[in-house]
Amino acid sequence: MRVRAEAGLPIKKKTSILCAFSIEDTNVAIGLGKFNKKIDQTISQSLQEIKGKKGKIAIIHSHKEISSERILIAGLGKKNKLTSDVIRDVTGNITKKIHELGIKEFTIITPEKISIKNDQVVSAIVEGANLSLYDFDLYKKEKSNKKEPDLTLLTSDKNAQKIIKNSITISDAVKFTRDVANLPPNECPPAKLGEIAKQIVQQIFGDDKAKAVDSVNDALSATAYDAVQAKKVEFAKAMGFELDDTAQDAADEIADNLPDGTDAPETVEVDGRKPEDPPEEPEAPVADGTPSSVEPTEEPTDETNS
Repeated sequence: MRVRAEAGLPIKKKTSILCAFSIEDTNVAIGLGKFNKKIDQTISQSLQEIKGKKGKIAIIHSHKEISSERILIAGLGKKNKLTSDVIRDVTGNITKKIHELGIKEFTIITPEKISIKNDQVVSAIVEGANLSLYDFDLYKKEKSNKKEPDLTLLTSDKNAQKIIKNSITISDAVKFTRDVANLPPNECPPAKLGEIAKQIVQQIFGDDKAKAVDSVNDALSATAYDAVQAKKVEFAKAMGFELDDTAQDAADEIADNLPDGTDAPETVEVDGRKPEDPPEEPEAPVADGTPSSVEPTEEPTDETNS
């Protein structure tokens, strides 16, 4: 998705559809301003209809009364529950609606002077728009030919273009990571994750590779890796494999039990002597005929003699 920042007044912006946000129970479209009596009255009626409820959208046709062909107002919900995630989600809904209508470009008025910092608002809008149209179609026979619409942000933030570039980088990396997580196990063994990271750098970041490394690591985080591993575990269970111990665990256990030739042999005593000691000789009888301490062995009786 192509996104750019622009300063200016909404009333002068020529665009297919001009989008603004509204907070619940305020009856105001943030940053939209005034147009003419007819358009302002229509906007007021639309605001009363959606009441700023989160996810509610109203579209107004200008009938060439103003530079913009249409005006879209989207509710953000309650003020005390407004977060970057809410802006990201609502922007995603706006972008999906624009895409469904087949509109090639649209403009969003960045809400300023709210409880969220401007840079966070810009990031949330860009990420929400870019991620909303993600579709894993690698194995689909019929793929969508609809082109993603271009987005313009109306903002007074001088650093907006830099923030946009960084947000596009992150959200594109997230989409790439989702592709990885959706691949079947035989196409994405863990050893290939490093190669995939390099592909992300080449395909998304271009010449800005030095700054890309951290974003790649974030995108290919434990969450994505766990998702890939979970799919592999499901496959292994379906094939009837035992998952308690891996092959490597078994190999390590065998290796630990094998002698390595460096340990001294264990000394074992049998009848009070060590293996290397010679057997004791029986004591011979003394001269006076006193028997030795070794008792003679009793010969077995042959019952056949009797």
